[in-house]
Amino acid sequence: MLVMSARLDLGPERARYLRARPLHSVVFLLLLATVAAAEAPATRQSGFTRLTVANPMGGGAIQTVVWYPTTAPASLIKLGPFDLDVAINSEPEAGAHPFIVISHGTGGSNLGHHDTAIYLARHGFVVATPMHPGDNFQDTSAYGTDAQLFGRPRHVKAVLDAVVAHPVFGRVVDTARIGIVGMSAGGYTALVLVGGKPDFSKLGAYCREQPARRCSLSRHRRSASIHPASTAGRSTRASMPRSKTSSAGRFSRPSRERPIRTPNHRVGLISIAPGPTVRAMSLTHVRKTWMLVAVLIVLLVTAARTFAADGEMRYGLHVTLAARWLDPAETEAFSTPFMVLYAVHDALVKPMPGGMQTPSLAESWQEARDHLSYTFTLRRNAKFHDGSPVTAEDVKFSFERYKGASATLLKEKVSDVQVLGPSQVRFVLRDPWPDFMLFYGTTASGAGWIVPKKYVEKVGEDGFKKAPIGAGPYRVVSSSPGVELVLEAFDGYWRKAPSIKRLVMRTMTEETTRAAALKRGEVDLAYLFAGPVAEELRRTPGVKLEAPLLTGAFWLELPEQWDPKSPWHDRRVRLAASHAIDRKAINQAETLGFSRLTGSIVPRIFQFAITVEPPAYDPARAKKLLAEAGYPNGFDAGEFYPFPPYNSMGEAIIGYLQAVGIKSRMRVMERAAYFTAWREKKLHGIILVITSVMGNAATRLEPYATKGGIYAYGSLPEIDDLFARQAREVDTKKREALVHQMQKAMTEHVLNVPIYDLAFIWGVGPRVEVSGANAIPGFPYSAPFEDLKLKP
Repeated sequence: MLVMSARLDLGPERARYLRARPLHSVVFLLLLATVAAAEAPATRQSGFTRLTVANPMGGGAIQTVVWYPTTAPASLIKLGPFDLDVAINSEPEAGAHPFIVISHGTGGSNLGHHDTAIYLARHGFVVATPMHPGDNFQDTSAYGTDAQLFGRPRHVKAVLDAVVAHPVFGRVVDTARIGIVGMSAGGYTALVLVGGKPDFSKLGAYCREQPARRCSLSRHRRSASIHPASTAGRSTRASMPRSKTSSAGRFSRPSRERPIRTPNHRVGLISIAPGPTVRAMSLTHVRKTWMLVAVLIVLLVTAARTFAADGEMRYGLHVTLAARWLDPAETEAFSTPFMVLYAVHDALVKPMPGGMQTPSLAESWQEARDHLSYTFTLRRNAKFHDGSPVTAEDVKFSFERYKGASATLLKEKVSDVQVLGPSQVRFVLRDPWPDFMLFYGTTASGAGWIVPKKYVEKVGEDGFKKAPIGAGPYRVVSSSPGVELVLEAFDGYWRKAPSIKRLVMRTMTEETTRAAALKRGEVDLAYLFAGPVAEELRRTPGVKLEAPLLTGAFWLELPEQWDPKSPWHDRRVRLAASHAIDRKAINQAETLGFSRLTGSIVPRIFQFAITVEPPAYDPARAKKLLAEAGYPNGFDAGEFYPFPPYNSMGEAIIGYLQAVGIKSRMRVMERAAYFTAWREKKLHGIILVITSVMGNAATRLEPYATKGGIYAYGSLPEIDDLFARQAREVDTKKREALVHQMQKAMTEHVLNVPIYDLAFIWGVGPRVEVSGANAIPGFPYSAPFEDLKLKP
């Protein structure tokens, strides 16, 4: 993390105040204010107001959200994929509050760092989160151009001016205490504002050190002599020539202009997770004293208690905690919600170390001879956190209120749920369905996870989300959506009482932030590390890397292959793309070689899966296949959509494809927007895909390779016929043969380009004895929670 300061013109009165006092007085005041903000009053909430700011670069406005301390009551709202606990358009708390701007990374949004913004607002800060025009999840037209490099600092300056001049927020902002937090490309933005001077000639060395990565700005060989923050009052897009490629424009004009800088006010800036662009900067105008001030501020704001107490284990999460993950009824079609569900709730049957369908709240189940019903017998010692027993009524109620992944399919197949007694329940099917237990008894859905009927009916749906009760090994102590979840052990858990008495899960969406917290001992376990950060952790004394192999493969989806006019329609072109990619090098760069190369999108541990080795890395053969298909000089493949946030992996693949003549341009998106556009068939070109949903080989292929599949742009009649036949087949051996034929047909036709089964890298600190890594085959997260242990 880089921490530094700069000056911005925010008014003469505060300037006189600063000049009238020695530096150590200002340091003391900043630290005192930060300590006072470390404990948030119980009545303080985060306000939420949208602000439209004129774009000094021209074009679309800067859509900004302002978060601020308020005493108005907050309510839970859903905006896109985010659950926000805020008070919309409320009155700000009176006083002079420090002000921070958060600059998001490439392809981000003004809500992407809402967890940090809400935390700061509750601790007395005013926070502005602008969405950078042309460099956000909806519009990446400025990515890698001078409009991005020069526009971002100007956007931040405009937002600063707008908030300080605002009739409401201007009254509560302390203009002597203003800072900026920059993530990824936002880190570049912060460094430019502080006086960093880009030197793109240094990118060449960086790219040579990272052979498997594609540096989109590596075409720059000369230093930028015009500072990106020095173009006030004129359009950079007009004054700077733009290259024809997606990299930045040339910097050819000499200039003595300095960054935005006046003698009035100092502003602390924090730059997090610098990428190749930031690494290529020579820093100027940085004073070491102020770097120390800002470092101390960051450390004091973080939390009142830095290290875990005895009997407490802390997690650094790679995703934003969502309130809906505390309710099994809203379980989504991926593994992340189960990171929380395994702690708070329990299922009749679920994946465990003993098997993919292990009896849990149900001690047994039986399929009828006619395959039309399943009868479950519940454990008599299973109970909810309030002490009430788990009953058949709770099972029926939980299924009927379920509306998450595969809910429509389950309710189409199940005709009735019959309560046979307090401890026995029967699911009746309309027709034989071999995959019922696959959907009900694994993480393919959350329908089998049970909630207490009487409690939900008493407190209501919203009340349950705020204060959930489950039957899992831990009960909820407190939940701050987007920020933190605190759990304590439930000694009445039927399987056994957990040995760790308290769990704290904290959102830390920035990789370098998680790594720093792990190395300092602020968290005991942190998820998702890649490349250089993972390598650094591997060399850190006391830190152990875990890399569970997921039930999820990365692959390239080629939707244009169904268009007879597209080059992708030719099998030779698709095979050429597969030969062009050095999977081993990407695996080493992204996951330190922990992932497993594959030639299939079906994980090997799935029922009915066949093992398929990937084509060899052979760029010469790839070029030959392209020439045979009529493309000796390659072709333009359009846009490339990486699965968020695996942008560096996408860049590497683009580089390998371009080396054989398949040219494309990367377009990054926020995850929710990516899935929506893909589901609506709006993505074209090349799509980098991964899924780790549980199932078998047939359920893995259905969404992507069959007629009517939610993500399928087309299908082969041969595969459609095989899929329909296997769905009706109740004889396991015959069904296996049909599913094997489906997979062989996909491989023969090269319907996609598999890369590898992902190894999901964690970092585990020295206090942890049993982390739960690899305990449940294919599961990405720490579990079962009741089995975890800390060292004595």
